[in-house]
Amino acid sequence: MPGGFEDFPIMYDDKLLEQLEGSFAKEYVEKIRKEGKHDYEVACKIFDRFGEKFTLERWTQMRILVCSRLFGFERQGKLDQALVPYADMLNHRKDP
Repeated sequence: MPGGFEDFPIMYDDKLLEQLEGSFAKEYVEKIRKEGKHDYEVACKIFDRFGEKFTLERWTQMRILVCSRLFGFERQGKLDQALVPYADMLNHRKDP
């Protein structure tokens, strides 16, 4: 697991994110941040005291941990993903 989260673009501060201005990467990071914030707000509404226990930053860090361990594969002709940490660590190519 990562020792920190600062290398993940979603965690970049505004100054670092500005360096991506004009690129698809900046737009993608902003989209993922917006979706993550929405999901966090939904979880806060659904689960009692969720917002008291977890900050948006912590929620984002945990999403990073989960998403960085997703293993992509094809099933019945469709792309899919599953949490298979060991398999994911053995395969870091786009085309397994």
